[in-house]
Amino acid sequence: MLKSGLFVGGLAAAIFAMAQPRWGFEWTEVKRRGIDVVVAIDVSQSMLATDVEPSRLERAKRKLSDLLGMLEGDLIGLVAFAGDAFVQCPLTEDYGALRLFSGYLEPRLIPVQGTDLGKAIREAMRALKDGGRAAAGSESDIPGSAQAILLITDGEDNEGSGLQEAVKAKAAGIKIYTLAIGSEAGAPIPDSNGGFKKDAQGNLVITRPDETSLQKIALETGGLFVRSVPTDIDLVQIYKDHIRANLSEREVRETRQKLWYERYQWFVGLAMLLLTIEWLIQDQRLVVLLLAIVSAVPWTTARAGTEAKAHRDYTNGEYSEAARGFLDVEVDHQYAPDKAYNRAAAQYKAKEYDSAASGFAKAAESPGAAPEIVQRSRFNQGNALVGANKLDEAIRAYEQALEINPSDIATKENLEYVKKLKEQQNQEQQNQEQQNKEQQN
Repeated sequence: MLKSGLFVGGLAAAIFAMAQPRWGFEWTEVKRRGIDVVVAIDVSQSMLATDVEPSRLERAKRKLSDLLGMLEGDLIGLVAFAGDAFVQCPLTEDYGALRLFSGYLEPRLIPVQGTDLGKAIREAMRALKDGGRAAAGSESDIPGSAQAILLITDGEDNEGSGLQEAVKAKAAGIKIYTLAIGSEAGAPIPDSNGGFKKDAQGNLVITRPDETSLQKIALETGGLFVRSVPTDIDLVQIYKDHIRANLSEREVRETRQKLWYERYQWFVGLAMLLLTIEWLIQDQRLVVLLLAIVSAVPWTTARAGTEAKAHRDYTNGEYSEAARGFLDVEVDHQYAPDKAYNRAAAQYKAKEYDSAASGFAKAAESPGAAPEIVQRSRFNQGNALVGANKLDEAIRAYEQALEINPSDIATKENLEYVKKLKEQQNQEQQNQEQQNKEQQN
């Protein structure tokens, strides 16, 4: 009876250790610094057009969700606008709440239809002013160098006041970034009856993005205009390469976080103690096997813990730390494409674009990798190469992804976007060379 109890108790302790029990914690003080960003999303009827999948409005919501995954402790607010505008969510660090509010974005939210970019900018500036004072804990205005507005819209400014409000934003030191949703070909506007909107003569109304207006608004404030693409390359340009790189952070607040204590070591020790005692009174061959199992617990738990921690770091935005953790896991699974993919994804988020591109290439070239993994890896390899400004290699990676899935819309749009970007760079280089020649002459 005693032998059985020792055996069962040791085995139970070993299994419990594998579950990584944690209890007890200490508070750690964390000072958070960041930038105030208000996202203004167009919910006018034209945003229901389906020239981008699944629609312009759904694409805008997804862009907001992607942006929330990039934020580095910033405060963010949400403004909904059409012919009128109002604050859907004031500046907050509760990104979960913002995701919830974004789910209610639809044309019925704004009774006044149309698109008034001026009102959108004015309401966003008010949200920055009110939310900035509250976050700072004082009545003085927050310096504009720590504030930005992101307009996500098809840009059809019916009132024509967007540029006027952009001038005021510039005077306040606020930069405006514009993300154009929609294709050059445009699309008809769905109506509430299941058909499409028509003009007085009975012709279909085709809505096209007004990129010129959005470019002028962004340039006026020193911001950036970008065309939307299915992946987060556009947001990387806006947020990572411009907002975070060019705007000054301020201290948002000081918070406390719980640091939990790992307790699995206690149960590993208990298991080894119970099984060692049993070894003294039981068949040695069985005990050797059990001790071998228990001795593997710390290693197995450590490896499982490393991967779990890497996933937690990734979720918490600690991308460099997550990449190191995934690399440790990848060492033990050299030919597992998913491990290489995870590491590359973390490196991409950490802006380690060259390393990320190599990691995605490794995942794509891993023996036995499923076609969908190969396609996704080549697609993200292209994204990483764009981040590294290796456009020719990025084009090749996208083409390899299309060889596997020729109908993938996201890859097609990114490929087209990068080809245009390459043409633009070539043209700028030619202009610079011509300018140099003229100066020499």
